[in-house]
Amino acid sequence: MKKHAKVTWMGSGFEGCGLVELQSETIVGASYTFNSRFNNTTGTNSEELLAAAHASDFTMKLSFILTEAGYHTLELKTICFIDFDNGELVSSTLIVTAHIADIELWKFNEFVKEANDTCPIFLALRIKVSIEAALTETPKPPC
Repeated sequence: MKKHAKVTWMGSGFEGCGLVELQSETIVGASYTFNSRFNNTTGTNSEELLAAAHASDFTMKLSFILTEAGYHTLELKTICFIDFDNGELVSSTLIVTAHIADIELWKFNEFVKEANDTCPIFLALRIKVSIEAALTETPKPPC
């Protein structure tokens, strides 16, 4: 399986701008600039996209592990913070909360560790990952 994203950049590094497009077309023409990366203005950035990739990959991996172990997962939510310092990706912090029927926190934490250790994005990055994990009450339906 091969997936791709396409980026077009126009202009200088500080004053130019770029557009991001994903193969799936779920993101088409998302803008990014120096300011959207370093000054929190409108537009996306590499770290935000990496955080989305890490959180989604980890969460799906955890879901597969829980299902294989026989647990019924009602909801998994993961927030990912990417730390970018002096031009280098330093670390990723995952905060995962879950509502899972009949599971103890210690067992859930074992599955969280396994998901992290085998997550393809983590394996590709090989950076420090910190994880906070918690179980929650029954989630409210989104609709």
